[in-house]
Formats: sequence, structure tokens, C-alpha cells
Amino acid sequence: MTASRGRPRRSQHERVAESSRRLIEATIELIAEQGYERTTAADISRRAGYSRAMAHKRYGSKEALLGEIMRTDYEQWIGTEPIDDASGMEQILARIDNMGELAETNPQFTRAMFVLQFEALGMGPDFRAQVTDWLHRLGDAVEAAVCVGQRDGSISMRVDPQTFVDDLKSMLIGTAYLWALSPDAVDLPERLRHARDQVRDRLAP
Repeated sequence: MTASRGRPRRSQHERVAESSRRLIEATIELIAEQGYERTTAADISRRAGYSRAMAHKRYGSKEALLGEIMRTDYEQWIGTEPIDDASGMEQILARIDNMGELAETNPQFTRAMFVLQFEALGMGPDFRAQVTDWLHRLGDAVEAAVCVGQRDGSISMRVDPQTFVDDLKSMLIGTAYLWALSPDAVDLPERLRHARDQVRDRLAP
């Protein structure tokens, strides 16, 4: 059976997938433009082209929608799982490279993710816990990569894994904050390339 004008009628699964994609895109756009606090579920629904209750009906809350974006879109770029067949040094540098690639290819999405993390203190406990858990898992993954690198010879034995993790988080979060605050004044991809060089030099045997 075909719909009007000869186009195939979409399945329920296809309609749900499209509406979810549009809601996620609308969320990213609005948060990048105006931040989390000023963005409501109704705003998201309207930006996506639906009734004002659509986002709440689909996800239950704005925070649940944000959590879905973090899990399905952000973590695929800057994940916490070990990278197969890579040295410890390569694993660490790859995470910085991934962040730089995301900043170059999709700056709006990158800005939205940074804004979310910086505004996490003002969000509900569930989303704060999700952001905190992701940062802890990322830190654990980097610390594990340092240990791998010290075993495979790609990272100096003089490096203290936990101290390095703390310093890396501070450097990357600080860089991200400056860019989110003033994107026209900060070249984030270039800053991340510089950070990569610093990390490589610090870890080198």
C-alpha cells in the first residue's frame, strides 16, 4: 500500500526513528544556542516540528532526553572502552584526536555537550550522576591506558597515572570552558592539537 502522491507509507518504527532524530537535533541546536536552563521540553518539541508535549511523551523528561544523547551520540566519539591493538600512548592520543575531530566536524554538537556538562550542577541528580559517572569512567580508562603504555614501553615509567589523569581532565575541561564561553576567540581544534603535543611529550619515555 502506498501513501498519497505515490510515496510508500512509512512503518511505525521509521516514524519513531525520525521523530527521535528530530527531537535530538532540536535539543542540540537549542542547548548550543541558549543553554540548558533556558531550553524547555516544549521548546524542543516545537523546534522539531511537533506538538509541545512530544518530547515529554517520548522521553518522560528533558533530562532523560539529554541522557540519551550523551549515551548514544557523545560516548561514541569520546568513549571509555580500551582500543584494541593500540599502545597505551596511542589510546590516550586517540581520545584527544576524537575530541578534536568532533569539534571540527560538528562544532554545534560539541558546544551543546560542553554546555550540558558545565551546567550539570544545576540539573537533577540523575543527570549529574550520569555526567559524573562518565567522567570517572573516562578517567579510569585513561589511567588504565597509562599503565598499558608503561608495560608496552610507549609511556615513561616516571609518569604517575592518577596525577596525569587529574592534569589531563583539568587541561581539557579548561580548554572546553574557554571555547564554550567565547567560541570566536578560541580555536578549539588548534588548542586540542596543542594539548595532544603536550600530552605526547609528557608521556614519552
